[in-house]
Parts: sequence; structure tokens; C-alpha cells
Amino acid sequence: MKQCVIYKADASAAAEVLKILRRSGISAVQVDNANPIVLWASKGTYHVRIAVPEDQAPQARSVLADWERSCAPRADRLAKSFGRQAVIALVIAVVISTAHRLLVDRTLDQIDWGGIALELLFLWFVTLAVLANLGRLTRKQR
Repeated sequence: MKQCVIYKADASAAAEVLKILRRSGISAVQVDNANPIVLWASKGTYHVRIAVPEDQAPQARSVLADWERSCAPRADRLAKSFGRQAVIALVIAVVISTAHRLLVDRTLDQIDWGGIALELLFLWFVTLAVLANLGRLTRKQR
């Protein structure tokens, strides 16, 4: 029977889709099987295709649409969480940078804007990374 490609994604997402489709009774197969060297060389851009028999394609698309709708609230929560952490990290970076200027330079009059921009960017990345890891470390294990 002729196969119809219904999904294309990275290997981990494709594996999840395969499980979901097979649990729904759909005969899904992974079309591409790259070797580890190709996966490494592609730096995460290699996509795997999932195919189903043509007669099961409408049902498979329906199952995937339901799955996508069920994932939407979690994706929204994750995006909002990242946005909050990014703002908090920016505020902390500005406070640290201002405190540094006041304690070390003892003035805010002669600011090197190029230097402060790089300093704020560096502090923002570091603070964001710390906040992200704190959240991961303090989160209750499920």
C-alpha cells in the first residue's frame, strides 16, 4: 500500500508522534533513519519523516491535530514563564550594573554606553541561565 508522509520533525519529536499514532491504532512508520554522524553534523536540523498508509492519513492528521491542541496550553505556559524570567533577569542585570557603577566608579555621570551595553547583555544571559537552572533544581520531581 502506498505511504503518505504526514509529519516531519526532529528525531525526538518524531518518536513521540510515532508513539501517539501507534497508540491510536494507526500503522505509522519512520521513513528516515540517519546515522549518528549525520545527526551530529546537522546540528539539530535533520528532520525525520513519519508516513502512514494513504487510507489512514485523514485519521492520523486528526489524531495529530488533537495532540497539537492538547499541547497548546503547556506551550503557552512555557512561553509566559520564559517571558517572566527574561524580564526578571533584565531587572537583576540593571540593578547589578548600577550597583557596580556606584560602588566601583562612584558615579553615574560618565557612562561608557558601549561597555555598559555589553555588561548588561552578559549579566542578562548569566542571570537568565541561573534563574532557569534554579527553577529546574527547585521544581518537585514528578
